[in-house]
Amino acid sequence: MTMKEKGKADGVYAYMFVEFDDLFLYFNIKGEPETKIMRRNHEVRTEECVCIPNQDFRYLSQIEI
Repeated sequence: MTMKEKGKADGVYAYMFVEFDDLFLYFNIKGEPETKIMRRNHEVRTEECVCIPNQDFRYLSQIEI
């Protein structure tokens, strides 16, 4: 929400870049993504997380400007 609101205030698109073990992908932050209460592997605590569908991630070569 913070990144989306900052982009809106500045009049620019908001993107999230994510580095995985074997990929570096991005997605456009827009709309109202679903959130879920999730537990990380091997941890007891839970936290609210935004759930980004796999099909929303793009390769850097596909970046939309």
